[in-house]
Amino acid sequence: MAANNVNCDFRIKTGFFTHRKTLKLIKRLDYKGVFCLLRLWSDVAQNAPKGDISHYTEEDIAIASGWDDDINIFIKTLIEVGFIDENFMPDGTLKRVIHDWEDNNRYAYYAPERHEQATKAAEMRWQKRKNSKNKHKNKAKKSPANALTTPSDADSIAGSITDSIAECIPDSIAECITGSIADCITDSIAECIADSNAPSPLPTPFPTPSPIPFPDPFPLPKEKEKKNKNTGNPGEDTKLDEKKNICTQVSDKTFVPAATQKINLHNSRSKPKSRNGTGNNSIPPVSFDEDEKSFKGINQFLKKWADAYPLVNVEQEIKQMEAWIISQPKYMWKKDWKRFITNWLSREQDRKENAALNSSVRYKKSFLDVVDDLIAKEEQNLSKEDVR
Repeated sequence: MAANNVNCDFRIKTGFFTHRKTLKLIKRLDYKGVFCLLRLWSDVAQNAPKGDISHYTEEDIAIASGWDDDINIFIKTLIEVGFIDENFMPDGTLKRVIHDWEDNNRYAYYAPERHEQATKAAEMRWQKRKNSKNKHKNKAKKSPANALTTPSDADSIAGSITDSIAECIPDSIAECITGSIADCITDSIAECIADSNAPSPLPTPFPTPSPIPFPDPFPLPKEKEKKNKNTGNPGEDTKLDEKKNICTQVSDKTFVPAATQKINLHNSRSKPKSRNGTGNNSIPPVSFDEDEKSFKGINQFLKKWADAYPLVNVEQEIKQMEAWIISQPKYMWKKDWKRFITNWLSREQDRKENAALNSSVRYKKSFLDVVDDLIAKEEQNLSKEDVR
């Protein structure tokens, strides 16, 4: 058996142990048969991921499953129950495969394909890196196409430079100096070729300098004169003010600027009453007097609170609130005292209701209480019999 080592696990459905085929296997081979079947599946997932065990001999199946009794009985039982499919091929060979292995263990079935794809992808990545490194190395070794490499190139360049210089000076002077100039240029270029592997190329033919006409400077644009608002002309200031006031109506007689319209609309709206009640018909706010250590403005709410929380003694609870507030540092005082009192009374009402509900629940006797009651009844019966 060729080990691929591409699978580390295989899949078992949750209903395997209650399936009718499993129950049949337990009935025929006991629980040992189920354990050996699981061992066989584990070996197949690792060494035969396609589920084909035709190349497994009886000895291989015995070793893979751990079956130490008659292996033919084990194989025959698996075939009869339906865990192994056995068929004869057209050429007469016997083919054995695990039943529905591809459907039940697709991950293990396609493990060789995944392994092959991962190997190809890794090879492509390494080949891409290798090609990139070789490309950079070859690019560094290459020299420019028109670089100077031989002395003949130096002679041709020196000749073109000498001809260009001779055209710019009189003939009498050119005959005397062109030879010496050509020799100097040739020697200099030859030294550059010897000292450098890839010197910068020189253009051929050498360009002759010519005067370049410099164009006349263009006139610079004049800066726009900034208009000062306070120029002394009353007409300009009036025009600026008129531009700011956008007319929102057609008639000139009823002209109202947009800014004035917005202010009038804002003033016409009714102002909401403040939270603390500062309106004409507002209720005075509830406050806590730090000097007297008591609430102010709560007398008008006492009856309302008493009706809303009937199980609570409102006056007594307010005294407890005042005592609690005095014991707290000032930075922990509340901003809305009315809301504070309402929340306190609401919690106290809930506490009273829960206590009343729990007291109405019937007391549940324990086992010892029941035993004590039975003993008491027996004693009473005995005492009555004695009296008789």
